[in-house]
Amino acid sequence: MKQWVKKESDSIMLKIILIGFIGGMIWSFVYYVVYIFHFTEVGPNFLLLLCPFGEWKEKVLGQCVGILILSVLSIGVACIYYMLFREFLGVLPGIALGVGIWLLTYVLLPFFSTKLMDITEVQRATITTSICLHILYGTFIAYSVSYANYSNK
Repeated sequence: MKQWVKKESDSIMLKIILIGFIGGMIWSFVYYVVYIFHFTEVGPNFLLLLCPFGEWKEKVLGQCVGILILSVLSIGVACIYYMLFREFLGVLPGIALGVGIWLLTYVLLPFFSTKLMDITEVQRATITTSICLHILYGTFIAYSVSYANYSNK
């Protein structure tokens, strides 16, 4: 009996890890497409801009590495959401998660680095687009994690 319970908890954690990675991959790629069409000034490589890696980080390779980094970080977001908020249902937890991540990214993170643009320097289109994408990402993670939690019961 103990072994069966352990396998069930292992399978839910594997689902959460997959949800985080795939969600990060999908929405980071969408973010890159939006960046290509100039709806936003900032691409998925924004975390690479904090490090002195050279000029490649601003090219396509840097965007792809940025997508991979955001996908790995998204695993942590999904795991934290699972540990703290898995019982919440509906759209509002996803919206709150997306807005929270957006605030962290666009309001708090520039305080720690002069290489990132301050929120007052960012165009309105970038703000609108990035908030919408973060809300969609947060809703994806919240719904997927809640569904995995309830389907596992």
